[in-house]
Amino acid sequence: AQLYEAFLEGLLLFIFLWLLRNNEKWKGKLLWLYLIGYGLARFVLEFFRAEQGQLLNQSLSVGMIILGGILIARK
Repeated sequence: AQLYEAFLEGLLLFIFLWLLRNNEKWKGKLLWLYLIGYGLARFVLEFFRAEQGQLLNQSLSVGMIILGGILIARK
Protein backbone atom coordinates (compact mmCIF):
# COMPACT_ATOMS: atom_id res chain seq x y z
CA ALA A 1 0.00 0.00 0.00
CA GLN A 2 2.88 2.39 0.71
CA LEU A 3 4.29 1.91 -2.78
CA TYR A 4 0.91 2.60 -4.35
CA GLU A 5 0.60 5.68 -2.15
CA ALA A 6 4.02 6.96 -3.17
CA PHE A 7 3.18 6.45 -6.83
CA LEU A 8 -0.34 7.94 -6.80
CA GLU A 9 0.05 10.76 -4.30
CA GLY A 10 3.65 11.53 -5.04
CA LEU A 11 4.64 10.96 -8.62
CA LEU A 12 1.35 10.87 -10.53
CA LEU A 13 -0.29 13.79 -8.74
CA PHE A 14 2.89 15.86 -9.00
CA ILE A 15 3.17 15.28 -12.75
CA PHE A 16 -0.52 16.11 -13.26
CA LEU A 17 -0.24 19.40 -11.35
CA TRP A 18 3.12 20.24 -12.96
CA LEU A 19 1.57 19.97 -16.42
CA LEU A 20 -1.32 22.28 -15.45
CA ARG A 21 0.80 24.93 -13.70
CA ASN A 22 1.03 27.25 -16.74
CA ASN A 23 -2.52 26.72 -17.98
CA GLU A 24 -4.47 29.96 -17.59
CA LYS A 25 -7.73 28.09 -17.02
CA TRP A 26 -6.36 26.48 -13.82
CA LYS A 27 -4.35 29.45 -12.57
CA GLY A 28 -5.17 30.01 -8.90
CA LYS A 29 -6.92 26.64 -8.64
CA LEU A 30 -3.97 24.25 -8.31
CA LEU A 31 -4.32 23.97 -4.54
CA TRP A 32 -7.93 22.89 -4.92
CA LEU A 33 -6.98 20.45 -7.68
CA TYR A 34 -4.37 19.03 -5.34
CA LEU A 35 -7.03 18.62 -2.65
CA ILE A 36 -9.27 16.73 -5.07
CA GLY A 37 -6.43 14.59 -6.43
CA TYR A 38 -5.13 13.75 -2.97
CA GLY A 39 -8.63 12.87 -1.79
CA LEU A 40 -9.20 10.62 -4.79
CA ALA A 41 -5.87 8.87 -4.33
CA ARG A 42 -6.49 8.32 -0.61
CA PHE A 43 -10.00 7.02 -1.28
CA VAL A 44 -8.71 4.43 -3.75
CA LEU A 45 -5.74 3.46 -1.58
CA GLU A 46 -7.89 2.74 1.46
CA PHE A 47 -9.16 -0.38 -0.33
CA PHE A 48 -5.63 -1.82 -0.18
CA ARG A 49 -4.92 -1.10 3.47
CA ALA A 50 -5.36 -3.88 6.01
CA GLU A 51 -5.83 -1.67 9.06
CA GLN A 52 -8.99 -0.56 10.82
CA GLY A 53 -10.68 2.75 10.17
CA GLN A 54 -11.05 2.45 6.41
CA LEU A 55 -14.58 3.86 6.42
CA LEU A 56 -13.53 6.91 8.43
CA ASN A 57 -10.54 7.54 6.19
CA GLN A 58 -12.63 7.18 3.05
CA SER A 59 -15.22 9.56 4.49
CA LEU A 60 -12.51 12.15 5.09
CA SER A 61 -11.26 11.63 1.54
CA VAL A 62 -14.74 12.20 0.14
CA GLY A 63 -14.94 15.37 2.23
CA MET A 64 -11.67 16.61 0.69
CA ILE A 65 -12.96 15.88 -2.80
CA ILE A 66 -16.23 17.74 -2.16
CA LEU A 67 -14.48 20.70 -0.54
CA GLY A 68 -12.03 20.97 -3.43
CA GLY A 69 -14.90 20.87 -5.93
CA ILE A 70 -16.83 23.57 -4.10
CA LEU A 71 -13.78 25.82 -3.88
CA ILE A 72 -12.97 25.40 -7.58
CA ALA A 73 -16.58 26.25 -8.47
CA ARG A 74 -16.40 29.41 -6.34
CA LYS A 75 -13.10 30.54 -7.85
